[in-house]
Amino acid sequence: MAGDVSRYLALCLLPLVFAAAARRVSAADIANPRSHPEKCVPDRKLNEYLDVWGNEQGRLKPSWICDPYGFLRPGDFARLNDDIDRFYEHIVPAYEIGIALVRRNTGDIGVFARSVYDQWGVGEDGRGALLVMAIDHHEMFLATGRQTKKLIPDRAIDQLFDDMGPTLRREDYHAALSLAVDTMISRIEHPSLYKVGFWSRMADVAWWCWDHITLLVYPVIFIGALLASWFSEWADRRRARARLNRLDADLRSTSPARPRCATMCAICLEEFPPEHIRRMEQLELGDSATSTIAASSTPATTTLGPSPSPSSSPSSTTDVM
Repeated sequence: MAGDVSRYLALCLLPLVFAAAARRVSAADIANPRSHPEKCVPDRKLNEYLDVWGNEQGRLKPSWICDPYGFLRPGDFARLNDDIDRFYEHIVPAYEIGIALVRRNTGDIGVFARSVYDQWGVGEDGRGALLVMAIDHHEMFLATGRQTKKLIPDRAIDQLFDDMGPTLRREDYHAALSLAVDTMISRIEHPSLYKVGFWSRMADVAWWCWDHITLLVYPVIFIGALLASWFSEWADRRRARARLNRLDADLRSTSPARPRCATMCAICLEEFPPEHIRRMEQLELGDSATSTIAASSTPATTTLGPSPSPSSSPSSTTDVM
């Protein structure tokens, strides 16, 4: 009986265990390795990290990498931090490079990376870069500040991610991150080697427009449809007004002496074909001429009734006696 109860409880708790294991982290869950380095390494391997990245007080030194799930081996973790430390100490003005490795992120990887970037406060005056990798989602994003963006544009970031692809497919995260760190350091230390010309800037603008084409096309289509509808209605009203003016001119120019045929229908305002107008004018002129001839050949009307007697001398009356 006790065994059945234990199995039942295990089955009931199993979904909770899977849910906890698959929990997605938010930006607030990612600790800053500069201020809380102990939270950025796996607890079960803390002693191994202390051996390679510990100080004299037996605590972890501030680092540049947050890897709470242990995707990097302790030795690789220390080597990457050494590379970034050497770069940070001698570069003037100071640039900061951070790395965050998570299993799964919440929402869009770009928004997530930018939130972590702002939370950590990477770099001063826009001189910072933060590489975020969501391992289970196979996503990564490089968030940069204003000054760093000028040295590492979007086109260079896309090329860097393409170069990291083969090593990431082999799950060699140290090699991929080493390539990313070396590339960022090289572009910041030697900007003249990667000088961006006019056409390169235009290419970056074109790539940005292509990436955000949906944001640009839909408003243009909507505004174009509104303008087309308004112009079509305005053109229809203008044509109807012109037809009404011509019809009114036809009506005013028509006289009994010389009738004139209308050039359009008074109901639908459609213009008649030229052949139809000429034929109607000929018919109306012919009817007018026929009416004139008939009127001239009609005999004079006579008045019925007794005709007056010719004038004669008045008869004299005779009295008979």
